Amino acid sequence: MGNRIKVNHYVDLLMFSIEQVIRGMKSDMNQYINSLNLGITAEQFLVLDTIDSGNSICQQDVADLLGKDKSNIKRIVEILEQKELITRVAGKKNNRLVNYLVITDNGKRLIKENIDKVKKFMEKVFSVISEDEELYLKQIVKKLKN
Repeated sequence: MGNRIKVNHYVDLLMFSIEQVIRGMKSDMNQYINSLNLGITAEQFLVLDTIDSGNSICQQDVADLLGKDKSNIKRIVEILEQKELITRVAGKKNNRLVNYLVITDNGKRLIKENIDKVKKFMEKVFSVISEDEELYLKQIVKKLKN
């Protein structure tokens, strides 16, 4: 494949540009979620939505799905539990006791009332690229992940 990276500085790398885009998008999403006055952060909303979308999901599953470390997810789960948006239910997984995360009625209501707003916001963010470009970008990201 050869040496295709011909840059002088880190800031010239594609990886740096991708980091900047992601950082900017996260910042915009945080500001948007804050403007909705939900009482939770964008990261907490993401975890809550992930719990809502999965059946029999535990803390480790959430960490794996979101690519976050366990201690970060543990902290967020504790906050969501304190806010009565989720509960833990004991169960077994691979013959081991685990606490499954279950979204409460309050949590379901928060997601239901706001998920369409968040989706519209993300559609607006991605409106600068065509559907074909989005598909192509997804393929590239998938390649890079592998």
